[in-house]
Amino acid sequence: MIIARKLGWFLVAFLLSVIFCPRDLLPPAYAQSARDPVPTAPAISAAVLRKHMIPALKTLPKVRAVKVIDEMTLDLEIEGGRTVTVGLANLLDNLNRDPGERERYLTEALGLIISIIDKPSAGHQVTREQFAAALVPVIKNTEYRAAFDATVAQTSGKGAPPLLYRPIAGDVILVVGLDEAKGPQILQSGRGKPFALSDEEMFEQATRNLAQRVTSLRVVAMGPLRMIEFDPNYNASLLAVDAVWASIAPEGEDDLIVAVPARDTLAYTSVKDKEAVEALREFAALPNLPYAITTELLCRKDKGWVVFK
Repeated sequence: MIIARKLGWFLVAFLLSVIFCPRDLLPPAYAQSARDPVPTAPAISAAVLRKHMIPALKTLPKVRAVKVIDEMTLDLEIEGGRTVTVGLANLLDNLNRDPGERERYLTEALGLIISIIDKPSAGHQVTREQFAAALVPVIKNTEYRAAFDATVAQTSGKGAPPLLYRPIAGDVILVVGLDEAKGPQILQSGRGKPFALSDEEMFEQATRNLAQRVTSLRVVAMGPLRMIEFDPNYNASLLAVDAVWASIAPEGEDDLIVAVPARDTLAYTSVKDKEAVEALREFAALPNLPYAITTELLCRKDKGWVVFK
């Protein structure tokens, strides 16, 4: 089970290779779904596994909808307002490690999911307050948005809710996630409806949550630049917290220029320091960074951000 930092009881991610469920305990439709798409391929990708699992999951009793959260995570909307999150990473590893046992692993996976849906525990329920407390703002880019929406449309249909986002500046966007130990789970538009939260309220709550966590910042000198160290998952997310920039430049925020080449990297300098600005441009262009965001520089303006030319 994937344990989330604040919402582990809500995100029920399965160790899909652990519990055995014999084939004859599954209705025929489930058994057929478990056999169909992936019997002989030399290797199975996450996309192929999702394409197989989604139709099978949609046939399960009490499942009202299946949503793609990311390439390894699916959300099942269950009758009564419950959400069950299915993690596919362990199943995919087992299918590729032991191709001769693929049918058994797939059957076991569906059997485990059925047992959890049919026997929910109180731990699967979440209140509005608990859901809201786990929201966090995350910085992404327009390329991520396009890939996210394409994946959702391919696996859940063209009518599926798109990525919940708002533009920041240039190709930089702000999205909302659920805070998890392995990194934020990015949410689609409308995800807050079961908890009476609009998309706008989710943005506001996420930003407020992060602001409350920023009790102190570590600023490290790197030549003429300054690096902000807070949390590797949320360093870039500090772009959304106005109080951070007010504290860094109490005499005037509009002199600040920042680089956010990746999720864990945030550097800034003053627009008045030409040498530092050039160093910041080089820093923003660092190649091959995980969770890359943008090579553009952003300038603080009127409590927001614009692209610095």
